[in-house]
Amino acid sequence: MQGLGSGETGCGSLERAPRRCAADSEYRHAEFERRKSVEFAGISTWITSREDLILSKLVWARDTGIGVQLRDVRTLIDESVDWLYLKNWAAKLGVAAKLDEVSK
Repeated sequence: MQGLGSGETGCGSLERAPRRCAADSEYRHAEFERRKSVEFAGISTWITSREDLILSKLVWARDTGIGVQLRDVRTLIDESVDWLYLKNWAAKLGVAAKLDEVSK
């Protein structure tokens, strides 16, 4: 768990926390609105959209440095992806460079 004493918050460094937390909160609302209802094995549930899964993995890759997330993103990108949505939120969430890296 990250604490204030370490100079970190749940939204990144203390210097960037207000801006990043606001963008993250706004994004999480948009993500919730875009979720999809599905039925799996006779059970109705909700799943995140492909674009929001991509964005979450990009944020995780940025925050942890774990490369497997970027590999996963490469497999999720296909012709059905809403690039306008992805690029808009990637810029707001500070992962536009990561998106560019995996989309080449």
